[in-house]
Amino acid sequence: ELSTAQKKFGTKSARNYNIDSSYGWHATNNRFNVGTGALTVEGWCYPVGGSDAYAGMVGRWWTDGNIFDIRYQSGDASGNYAMHDGTAIRNSGVAFTTNAWSHFAWTRDGSGNNNLWLNGVSKVNWSNQNNMSMGTKDILFGVTDSATGYHYNGYLDEIRFSTVARYSSTFTPNSSLSVSATGSFTGNNITASSTNK
Repeated sequence: ELSTAQKKFGTKSARNYNIDSSYGWHATNNRFNVGTGALTVEGWCYPVGGSDAYAGMVGRWWTDGNIFDIRYQSGDASGNYAMHDGTAIRNSGVAFTTNAWSHFAWTRDGSGNNNLWLNGVSKVNWSNQNNMSMGTKDILFGVTDSATGYHYNGYLDEIRFSTVARYSSTFTPNSSLSVSATGSFTGNNITASSTNK
């Protein structure tokens, strides 16, 4: 559900609970078919605790191959922030702070170099170039798999998929939204070619 209680940008965020009906999804289409190429999956989370043992924040339904999920906490990673990239669990070695916004990201460059980031700092690096063509299964938000559960309890905001590796070194996540620009174009002259109409 959408909630105004917490939000990173705008006026609302997605509120997930650790109950069976509390998750979101997006039907898979060609926009998510990155194959073995570069990608970034990122967003903001505000966990409130009490999540299930393998609490997924965003990922692909765990059937039909090519799976992945980014987890708030994972029982197979000592309860830490982690992700499964379709081959193995990638343990960040750290846990999220509850009742606060944190930025999470997974990047992979065109050579299969992967990083799992927390607030702009790489927490684990590995090599994997699995095929991430999504097939027919949905992208899920707030749950690892809608069939088996494992729900995230908290808020999610500004989830973004990209077909480039947006980060390659420590960065500062964008923490504000600019709604209007200032300045003027009147200081420079622009001359169009005579062939432009």
